[in-house]
Amino acid sequence: RSRSPANILDEIEELISKYNIKALKIMEDIFTLNPKWVEEFCDKMIKRKLNIKWQCGSRVDSPAITLKMLKKMKKAGLIQIEFGVESGSQKILDIIKKGIKVEDTIKAFDLCRKVGIRTMADIIIGHPYETHEDIEKTRQLARRIKADYAEFYIAIPIPGTELYKMAEKNGWLRKGKL
Repeated sequence: RSRSPANILDEIEELISKYNIKALKIMEDIFTLNPKWVEEFCDKMIKRKLNIKWQCGSRVDSPAITLKMLKKMKKAGLIQIEFGVESGSQKILDIIKKGIKVEDTIKAFDLCRKVGIRTMADIIIGHPYETHEDIEKTRQLARRIKADYAEFYIAIPIPGTELYKMAEKNGWLRKGKL
């Protein structure tokens, strides 16, 4: 269930007032999913002059990842965006049904750098059917996007994910264990 920008900003104002916070991380997987909502949030943040630094998460293909929106988000105090890059291999992105193109990743990181917003890349190694060549493509993409921060993970079939469905279908899971 989505909360209104005003409701969230009221809560942020309370945190500033009670605890004198200077920064926060908005824990929403795809904060930028609805550009109209993001624009309203940023406009109200700027209007209220909250003067707080914040970070959020996004998909690289989010409709809100445009130069115009990123500039507004930065004006509203955004300092960092965390992106689920996953892989630098289009083959792997397609297998896991991520729904993005490698070019989307490059564009999103280039736009953030142009605006001066720090980036975090979440990268996963060990997908099914991943070859050394695919891992090399991921390494090359990581170097190309020049994320300010990167976290590398090993692929884990978490229930509800495409990887889990694939593991279940192929009998890769042991009973009672991931």
